[in-house]
Amino acid sequence: MTASGPVRLTPTEARIIEFIERHEDKPCSKAQIAAVLGRNEKTVDRLLSRMRREGIVRSTPVYADNGAQLANVYTVLDEVWPQD
Repeated sequence: MTASGPVRLTPTEARIIEFIERHEDKPCSKAQIAAVLGRNEKTVDRLLSRMRREGIVRSTPVYADNGAQLANVYTVLDEVWPQD
């Protein structure tokens, strides 16, 4: 459920949500997520973009000391997915 109403997740989106919840507050790349799920990196990129747009997931960029961008930290928004 989002602010705009219910959202149907694909099986891969549900697995991405589970991955993010298991790796909360830890940077992870789309390539890492894709490898664990056995999916194509472009598929994971497209699905994460949709979930960000729908307000299901938030991504926070992480930067190295020299300013280079590292893997993002992904968070499932609590207001959308209440914890048990």
